[in-house]
Amino acid sequence: MTTNVEAVRLRQSNSVHRVKFKPHIISDMALVGRETDLEQAIADWGEKRVAEWADGRGWTLLFWACHSLDGSAQGAMRLLNLGADMNRSTNSSNTTPLHACAERGTAKHLTIARCLLNNGADDLLKTSGGDTPLDFARIFGHTELAQLLEQHAGINGAQVAPITNQLALAGREADLERAVAKHGGVRSPSGWTSVGGPCSTGRAAAPMDQ
Repeated sequence: MTTNVEAVRLRQSNSVHRVKFKPHIISDMALVGRETDLEQAIADWGEKRVAEWADGRGWTLLFWACHSLDGSAQGAMRLLNLGADMNRSTNSSNTTPLHACAERGTAKHLTIARCLLNNGADDLLKTSGGDTPLDFARIFGHTELAQLLEQHAGINGAQVAPITNQLALAGREADLERAVAKHGGVRSPSGWTSVGGPCSTGRAAAPMDQ
């Protein structure tokens, strides 16, 4: 028969084993449907350890929640309440949770991004390629997230032509001309041009008559 003390020791041992040998189990706790597991991890390992955990790439649980299409908005907000560093960037690309939300652009990620901004996330941090979260939102064509970040930065989106690969798609020729007139070109800080998007999607605008 297992005593209460033995049961506690076994539980602690299993927790350590999961951390050491199966870190992917921890990252899964940032996903939708795993909120109960997240709460159990907080009870087992403590708030600080959960909030600061990161894998070998520097991806924290908060970053996982923001990056994954299955990320949990509830989990992200719980992690923010625990004191998770909302401005911590990944090791290689210097991508922050706000960048991840701007790249995904779903309604859920819009909610998380708004929560990050309301809690003081730095929207001016740049990736190793020189892109801010607003650049990401424009590059990936996420209008609502771009508008949120523009409002937060005090930018009038109507006066700023979005520099995005979407400008070279069929039906966006007038927007492309405005962007060229406004900025003298259509290249993001990381080097994306408006040729890259349509060439990869097959949705390029037809050549104009000579």
